[in-house]
Order: sequence, then structure tokens, then C-alpha cells
Amino acid sequence: MDAVNVYWANFSGSIMKAPLGGGASSVVANDDGQPREVLVAKNTVYWINNIGQVKRAPASGGDPLLIANGEREAHGLAIDGDDIYWATPYPGEIRRARLDGSELATIATREGAVGVSVDAANVYWAGAHATVHDTPPTVRTWGVVQRQSK
Repeated sequence: MDAVNVYWANFSGSIMKAPLGGGASSVVANDDGQPREVLVAKNTVYWINNIGQVKRAPASGGDPLLIANGEREAHGLAIDGDDIYWATPYPGEIRRARLDGSELATIATREGAVGVSVDAANVYWAGAHATVHDTPPTVRTWGVVQRQSK
């Protein structure tokens, strides 16, 4: 959601929006990879699809652009500054890329990682396992919530 619209993914293959005050919905972008998990930031819509892609399109509408491919079972999206983050539970990676799709990197590895959140200094994610990890520089497990310094 932004100040004007609410956004969602149609599993049938489109990213949609509708005015917060009511009105007709419209297509933002089409994606035949069964889009899901939509996030809006900086006048851009970001999403994950079921074929392992992270994509973006202008919130005003337009063709989707690929940020990352081959992101098996990706879950959760978070944006901080110029970076986008997500988790891949198996093999278990926290991934980061620039919003333009450059500088794709794995910043942490933990099997079962799902859901991602960020603040000014850290990336947080939930894990499906309660195994304790203590790997420098700063990875800790509290129950099943984990943290990694950026």
C-alpha cells in the first residue's frame, strides 16, 4: 500500500492496484510466474513469483523488470534504502540485491529461513528451526528469530 493505492497479486498472473478511497482496480504489471508477496516502495512495486523470480515494475504500471532469478521458494520482501532483501528457506539463504537488480549477494545462510525485516543496522528473519547459531560478525538466534548485521 502507498498513500493512494492498495496493491495485490493475482495468482493468475497480474499485479493489481485500486484506490484506497474506492474505485476500479487496474493492472500494474503482468507476470506469468504466479506472482505473490507484493511490496511497494519508492513508487515501485516489488514481488516474488512461484518460479523463483524477484521482480519490479513502476507503481504507475509498466513492464516487469527482473531483479533476481533462480530464487527457489523465495519468501518475504523487505526494502531499506537502495537494497531489497528476501529469504530462500531451502537451501536457506538471506539474499540482498540493489533495487536495480545489481550486486546480488547471499548475506547469511540458515536452513529454513523465511520472512525478512530490516532496520538501520540489521536484517532479521524467522527460521523454521530453533537451532542456535552464533557465527561472527553478528548472527544470533533468539528462539527462531535471527539477526545479521548489514
